[in-house]
Amino acid sequence: MNYQFGNKAPSFFVLPSLQPTPAAQTKWQEPTLQHLIDAYLDRHIKKGKKAEKDIEEILRKNARPLMHKPLSAITSDDAETLHQDIGRRAKIIANRTIQYLRAAWNKGVIWNMCYGRNPFAGITRFPERARNRILSADEMNRLFFVLDNSRNRDLRDFVYLALFTGVRKAKILSMRWQDVNVPEHKWRTQENKNGEDQIIPLGMRELDIILSRPRISQWVFPSKVRRGAPIICIKEAWKGLTRKAKIDDLNIHDLRRSLASAMLEANVNVKIVQSAMHHKTLDTTLRVYGHTSKKAELEARQLVQDQWLGQDKKAS
Repeated sequence: MNYQFGNKAPSFFVLPSLQPTPAAQTKWQEPTLQHLIDAYLDRHIKKGKKAEKDIEEILRKNARPLMHKPLSAITSDDAETLHQDIGRRAKIIANRTIQYLRAAWNKGVIWNMCYGRNPFAGITRFPERARNRILSADEMNRLFFVLDNSRNRDLRDFVYLALFTGVRKAKILSMRWQDVNVPEHKWRTQENKNGEDQIIPLGMRELDIILSRPRISQWVFPSKVRRGAPIICIKEAWKGLTRKAKIDDLNIHDLRRSLASAMLEANVNVKIVQSAMHHKTLDTTLRVYGHTSKKAELEARQLVQDQWLGQDKKAS
């Protein structure tokens, strides 16, 4: 159903002159949360080149209990109940769901879809702690072993590229052949959340993975179920992989963090790590991977301690 976005009246108040002819007229229905989310994704998220796949997945999966409810009937109690219910299984996802719904409602006000107080505003968020999970050397070995013996080629190639490049999941899965410059060993990603293209230098390992894949679509990772589209979700395959590797509490984004941490531990200049992770500011790199710098601090202190104790022994 198409809704009119006027400047004065709500979209569900239709002037008689704008109503359909009696032959085509159907019962008018007020926009629901489903309509608001559709408009938010199409008119704002996709236009703004944000992490649209992640945001869409969060909204469509977690806002289901309220999807078919008219916008004027959604209350703060509904929002609080939704937040609490999601929070029982995933507190951070609960926070993000309310955050995106609040933003969608604010846009809906501008588009004359929503009126009155934003029911998703003022919800107290669950506490969040910065995640610092990285793969240990033993976990990395187990992961490589399972990958090398996996029959799921898409998953294997994706995980290796995620580990070797540090690029986010959505960017790897939406890689197009036209974006890969083989002679120059470069891959140009489409606009990221900072609004910029990213040039990824490719080594022979990364190129071998990419060039060994069948070229049957414009996408390097074409979907087997959605014709003409890339793979979007690999969650179930990822769960199976980590289960076989006996690795607990590891998400896909931890692969990116593991690469950055390993680079810092190898004394790679932090500015190079910042560039590799495509962080807008150096503070972001230091904040996200601060646990690695703490390890370096400890090693530096222990080095001095060893020197001191060694000098003391020689003096005695």
